[in-house]
Amino acid sequence: MEIKITNTFEPAYDVAKNTWDFAVSRRVYGGDDTLRASYQTSSRVLGVEWSRNPKHTAGFKIVASVNLAEELKAPKLVAETTWNFEM
Repeated sequence: MEIKITNTFEPAYDVAKNTWDFAVSRRVYGGDDTLRASYQTSSRVLGVEWSRNPKHTAGFKIVASVNLAEELKAPKLVAETTWNFEM
């Protein structure tokens, strides 16, 4: 099985706030994993997301983020799961 890796840079400009946000993602084809890192300059939120979306079984997504503008830099962690049911 051939594994192909692609990297994507996603810039975004918010005209109302006059700020840039950006994200970098790495997708592994031939596998089921995606790793994505992002930084929102307007809100100063740094985040990392790891997801797995297999074709025939349950998938999941784990997201960790921290608001760098807050005095107490407590990370937020979210875990999600999805199920594939064949009817």
